[in-house]
Amino acid sequence: MPFVNAARTAAALAVAAASIAWAAAGHAQSTDDMARCQTLYGLYNKYEANGRGATSAPNVEVAAAFSECQKGNYKAGVAGLTKALERQRIPVPAVEAATAR
Repeated sequence: MPFVNAARTAAALAVAAASIAWAAAGHAQSTDDMARCQTLYGLYNKYEANGRGATSAPNVEVAAAFSECQKGNYKAGVAGLTKALERQRIPVPAVEAATAR
């Protein structure tokens, strides 16, 4: 029986280690995605503050896109922010490759 208990303990530790590694990888990706959202949002606001934008009123579309990022829906958030930047003819910076870090 000691062998069975040791095998179960080893299996449980392996599952726990794999779960921690998986969670850490997901957190790193979400951090990168949120950084991308913040970059695009900041860029839009920078151009708006310098008078390049069409209106001085806050852009509801941009606010909604950034809100999506804050909720963890990065794909929709980045898409909305990119669309808003392109509509204003603001250059969208290239995405940094994860391996370049």
